[in-house]
Amino acid sequence: MFEDFKEKICEHDQKSKDPIEAIALSPQVIEKLKHEGIDPKNCTLKQLFPEHLDDEGNDLSLMSGAEWDIMVTYAKMRKYLIEKYPQSQQEAKMRGIVWDERSYEPLQIDVVKAQKDPRSKFFFKILVQMKIIYYKLDVCKLSSFT
Repeated sequence: MFEDFKEKICEHDQKSKDPIEAIALSPQVIEKLKHEGIDPKNCTLKQLFPEHLDDEGNDLSLMSGAEWDIMVTYAKMRKYLIEKYPQSQQEAKMRGIVWDERSYEPLQIDVVKAQKDPRSKFFFKILVQMKIIYYKLDVCKLSSFT
């Protein structure tokens, strides 16, 4: 019984050693890869998912589709709250609030006014998810150096 199991594992290993032949690519995928200069029979993950860095140097190509959706939702919610409850850098200084936005950002969200908005609770949840995503990207970035 153990020998049968061992043979099945060996067969599986043999099949998995040539992944291109194991996976049948559609003609559209093959055409797209060739159009981008990628050999469909001999390609790497770096070719398929090239590095895409944001302003802070995080590799966004490491993100899943769900994480991209979270980022888009965050951006939309942030834009909505800034338009509805804006706060300038001068107003923040007068109130003694630390300016957390990037230096080129003219406005940030006036949290005191925005907290009454029902969407602000949803924004906070998205903000926590963004923190988790960026933590994951930091871990991936650090692990790629080792």
